[in-house]
Amino acid sequence: MRFETAILRKTRLRRYRLCLGMLEAYTELAPWWERLALLGYCGLGSWVAGHLGVDTPGMWRKGERIMADILAASGCSMPEIAALLRQLVQMRLNGSRALPFDEAKAEIYDQLYYPVGAHITFALQPSAIARLGFALQAVADTGLEQGAVADLGCGPGVMLAEILLSRPGWQGYGLDISRTSVRYARRLAAHKGVADRAEITEGDVARLPYPTASLDVVVASEVLEHVPDLPGALREIARVLRPGGRAAITLPLETHVATHIHSVESGGAAVARLEAAGLAVVSCEERHERLRYGDDPVHLFLLAEAPAARQEALPVIATRVTARHPDIASAS
Repeated sequence: MRFETAILRKTRLRRYRLCLGMLEAYTELAPWWERLALLGYCGLGSWVAGHLGVDTPGMWRKGERIMADILAASGCSMPEIAALLRQLVQMRLNGSRALPFDEAKAEIYDQLYYPVGAHITFALQPSAIARLGFALQAVADTGLEQGAVADLGCGPGVMLAEILLSRPGWQGYGLDISRTSVRYARRLAAHKGVADRAEITEGDVARLPYPTASLDVVVASEVLEHVPDLPGALREIARVLRPGGRAAITLPLETHVATHIHSVESGGAAVARLEAAGLAVVSCEERHERLRYGDDPVHLFLLAEAPAARQEALPVIATRVTARHPDIASAS
């Protein structure tokens, strides 16, 4: 056992067996500076977060549940999960060179470390928890006992599973470009007991396989920045929403992550994009992350609505949304 986890096991954190087991497995692979960073994040970081009003015991309890879910959905052992997370960390540390979409799909999205890493953010990142809460609230605000929701770019399927757990009368659809993530999300849905209400398929966010005006809520959380055809994806969201249906969208601002094709530079640019696609923006909020642990520092939370009376799509207008790779500049 490394000294970092030995220290944590002498604190109140010792009750979180799976979380500490994961940390112990990871520290066997990580260099000394990463181990110290983890010790600071889990130890001092938890103390600071608590004084900032974060429910840190609740976060650790949630982390225990998430680790159990990851073990079930991945089919991996703790050391194997640690090795996958090490791959993800190394990828993030290798720089911010924008990757062409096909290269990113082969090297990142289709690898098992991608859904595992995305899943564990719901234990580590307060911003991921906030995005989940945003999606849950968008569904709850419909007031519908029965409805249909799609999670676009669903990744590990965490948001879709949690929405369906909260709304027993709803049907859910998950879509992701990664077949590895689709398999993972299906296993998670089965583990959480919602597989009979979850249809999770491989596909393109810019070519949705859903009928026009068929969905009450569309969730697109941290996905549109990855999509080559951003205008097409927004038009598709507007198309599949029922009149008055809502889209819960989150986007990072000024991102430099290698897999992010687009960088949204302002809330105004994002609002203009949604309105150009035929969506009415209900709210747009910037949220700054104080404890982000590898996440982007600022995110936009946008709630948009499909018009009650559908009209022809508005023409795309110029905005400050920049393409980070030259071969898709004309599409953005």
